[in-house]
Order: sequence, then C-alpha cells, then structure tokens
Amino acid sequence: MDYTKIVSRAWDIVKTNRYLWWLGILAGFGGSSAGMRWYNFGGSHSRTTPPNSPGLDQSMRAFQDMVAANAPILVWVGILLVIFIFCALYISYAAQAGLILSADAIEHKKKSHTFREAYRSGRPFAWRLFGMHVLLNLAMLGVFFILVSLAFILLLVAAGPGNLSGLDVAFGLLGIILFVIVVVVMVFLVSLVLELGKRALVLNDSTITDAIIKAKELLYYEFTSAFFASLVNSIVVMLAAIMFMIALLVSVGLLVAIGLMFFAFSTMLGLAYCLVASLAVVAALFTIGGLLCAYQSVYWTLSYEAIAYLAHHKKKSKE
Repeated sequence: MDYTKIVSRAWDIVKTNRYLWWLGILAGFGGSSAGMRWYNFGGSHSRTTPPNSPGLDQSMRAFQDMVAANAPILVWVGILLVIFIFCALYISYAAQAGLILSADAIEHKKKSHTFREAYRSGRPFAWRLFGMHVLLNLAMLGVFFILVSLAFILLLVAAGPGNLSGLDVAFGLLGIILFVIVVVVMVFLVSLVLELGKRALVLNDSTITDAIIKAKELLYYEFTSAFFASLVNSIVVMLAAIMFMIALLVSVGLLVAIGLMFFAFSTMLGLAYCLVASLAVVAALFTIGGLLCAYQSVYWTLSYEAIAYLAHHKKKSKE
C-alpha cells in the first residue's frame, strides 16, 4: 500500500469537496465526550461538612424534597434528553455513512453528491452502524470484565491468608503490566474491526454480522497493512491537530489584543466584540473538527478499498 498517496488523495478529496466538512461536523455528534466534574479542594470559600452532621442531613432532606416536588418535570426532562441523544446519534451515523459513500463515489468518479444527497444516502445505514458500535463495545466490555475478574481471583490466591511478600508484589506488578498491554491490544483490534466493518457494511449494504466477519477476514489476510494504515492516520491527524491548534491559539491571542483596544474605547463596544469573537472561535473549532473527521473517514475508506483489493488477491493466490 502506498500510504503517502492515500493521505494525499484523502486531503485532496476533502479540500475540494467542502460539503464533506459539514458531514464531518454532523458525524462528530456521535463522538464520546468526557463528563466534566467540579471538585472543591477547600480554601477561603469552602467548608468541609463531616459525615452524618446535621447540615448534611438537612441538605439531603432538602434535595429529596426537591426531587419529589419536581418528579414529573424531571421525568419529562429525562425523556427529552434520551430522545435528543438518540436523534444526535442517528444524525451522526447517517453522516458517517454519507461520508463513506461520498468518498467512494468521488474516488471512482461516480455521480457527485451534494450535502443533502450525501446525508440522505447515509440514512438507511444509521441504525446498523449504531448497532455495530454497540455490539463491538459490549463484546470489549465483556472481555474486559473477564480479565478483571481473573486478575482479582489470581490476586486473592497469591495473597493467601498471610502478608504479601516481595515476590507476590513483583508478580502483581507484572500482572498489571500484562493486563494493560492486553487491554491496549484489544482496544486497538476492536478499533480496526470497527473502521473496516463500517465500510464493509455501507459499501456492500451488509448486515452487522457479515460486515464484522468481512473485517475479520481482511485483518486475517492484511493485518500489517491495516496496522500501518492506522499508525499513519494517527500520526497525520495528530500533526494536523497540533498545527490547527497553534494557528487557533495565535488567532485567539490577536482577538484578545483587539478586544482590549475595543474596551479602551467603549465597554459596550468591547462586550459586543467579545460576543462576535467567541462565536467566531466556536465556529472555527467546529470547522476544524469537521475537517479532521471528514479526512479520517475519507482516508479509511480509501485504505479499506486498498486493503480489500490486496486481501482478495492474497486469498485467491492461496486457493
């Protein structure tokens, strides 16, 4: 596989077909985001409440009363939140399928797509892609749970009724290292199956099971090609993200400097400028995210077709 050619072709497709950026923005809705947690580590405005104190009991009762008084509203908010999440997932997976079909159409000089046509073409595959993600993630969680259970059992057996010896600690550390390695390898393999399986599902209009089987077959015949395709993609995306973020930070610095000048003339003018500048930064972040998401999808689609071609010929030669 000529990885340099695939990277260059993927960037060329994304640069010359701007509607892919919009699909990339929508496809990003299905990405996982870490929840934000706020911690209070003490200070002049903090106060530690000991467990089982009257203040804590009063706070718990007040919270329970609030929940009971607003239970119908909270239920409706929960229902609307679930509906919103599933709508966002549907839009995301439809956009992902649209990106795959668009990249295939552009590469093979089929009928070119507009944004609307690309998105509509991906809608029939949305729930199947969602099901594939759920199935593979559940399988990975199952294996992870088994590994954790085995590690816990081995730790109990090694500890025994007495104290841990130095040898036990050494074996424990070795087990932790091996466990981390196994988890990393498992996550990497699942990610490869997912990237190849999504394209097998969409381009061949396959079922979830057939697409996963096809992905496993491609990895069996061309694991090295898939491995380096993933490695090259990670390096390119990381370098591109660093370049974009440097440019964005420089732009933000300039915007802040200009904002200070506006505030020097008028507070209202400065506030209006801050609003416009904030919207511009948010728009830039969405654009960068959409561009990178679109590139990765096009890159993996081109890589999938190259890997499938090589695997097909290798399979025929063995027969």
